[in-house]
Amino acid sequence: MEGDLERAMEDSESKPRREFTKYGCLLVGCAFMMRLISNGIGQSVGLVIRELIEEFHVGKSEANGIGSFNTGLMLLSGPVAGLVEHKLGIRVTVVLGSLISSIGLACSMFVPSFHVLYITYGAITGFGFSLLSLASMVPINMYFHERRTLANSLSNVGGGVGTSVFPFVIAWLMEEYGWRGLYLILSGISLQGVIVGLILKDNYRDPKKNVLLNQKSNGEKSPNEESTLQKIKALYTNKYFVLYGILSFSVDMVVLVPLFMIPIIAAAIGLSPRQQAMILTAVGISSIFLRPVIAMVVDRIKAYTLTVMGLSALILGASTMGLLYLQNYAAYIVYGCILGMTNGAYLLLKPIVLVDIVGKDSYALGLGFYRLFSGTAVITGPPIAGWIMDIRGHFDWLCYYALAVFTFGGCLLIIFNFFLKRRHTEQKDNDYIVVSQVDLTDKPTDIKSTTEMSSLKS
Repeated sequence: MEGDLERAMEDSESKPRREFTKYGCLLVGCAFMMRLISNGIGQSVGLVIRELIEEFHVGKSEANGIGSFNTGLMLLSGPVAGLVEHKLGIRVTVVLGSLISSIGLACSMFVPSFHVLYITYGAITGFGFSLLSLASMVPINMYFHERRTLANSLSNVGGGVGTSVFPFVIAWLMEEYGWRGLYLILSGISLQGVIVGLILKDNYRDPKKNVLLNQKSNGEKSPNEESTLQKIKALYTNKYFVLYGILSFSVDMVVLVPLFMIPIIAAAIGLSPRQQAMILTAVGISSIFLRPVIAMVVDRIKAYTLTVMGLSALILGASTMGLLYLQNYAAYIVYGCILGMTNGAYLLLKPIVLVDIVGKDSYALGLGFYRLFSGTAVITGPPIAGWIMDIRGHFDWLCYYALAVFTFGGCLLIIFNFFLKRRHTEQKDNDYIVVSQVDLTDKPTDIKSTTEMSSLKS
């Protein structure tokens, strides 16, 4: 019976299935809304920085630190978010994320000093966004296979819409209610994620596999089932997982710097707050229209996904260097479009590559622990950029810094793609080992290797 069930599961996986069903579209729609809330609010924080500097009389480095701390903690708390999703399910994760981020934003309205924002907006809201962000990725990458990149791009459009709409909304709300009133209203917007969570179901795997797995509801553990601790240990013995995290760290050091620094740099040449908001809107709009195009291309050249990421990083570095020569509003709009395209492509492909490195069964935990690398980079990167501007008094050194880091990281990603491609060539006809599992049936101390076919043709 056990063997028949395993063979049936393998047969179900080998048969092509239609992925954009009603349920698949529901997953994409819910992920869209979660990204709209978390990315839209998080990536528009640069518009509030100027108000915080004026009211609390802090330096640019310290003011930029609040945004990077929020994003960094959102990533650093990824392991906790992964464990929450792994143990409690997607619905509870989304509802908790919405409630926690809403509480953090509401508390930010009443802060007596700037440093309290590190707790309310940085820590509390950041952890809430961590739950929402992870919950928007896991079901998509677990459910979709052939159209995984396209599904991710469509859900990522939510982040682009948020980045396009929220700057205008935030600029208007600050004029009407001030930055304190703004945080209270954003708290109400974040609370809408509870509705999204109640719509979602926890059973988001391949529907054919779910039917077969439900046949094993006799209370016994599968021989291939791993404990959470074993999966975590397996992640860090996977050299490709560790290398990918380190390479991502090098680019993530500066990947969000342009978004945080554009309002300050644009203000230095006399652009109004509304013009600054329009630049960020151009970032979001270009991301909305170009991510699906990039996704359809990448779905057909999966062997070069990391190369696309590396090229995006190289273009980001060159275009950011070009800020030294931009002196008018139209030029900044063009830069915003380039930033939206390249930044969007890089962020879109990061979790997709990870699926092929750690496998679907360990993806939620793998994504959570992978974010430790990105979180460390995001927390340290923007404050270093602000510190450079405080010392120099101009943003020219910042452009040199971004060019150097983007170029270094982009080249390493392209080289890493070469090694993965060579590895795939050597094992073309064989399954590769993803994790080591303990055989729990007869000998608890015996280790049994399990394999999974790589869907990344590299």
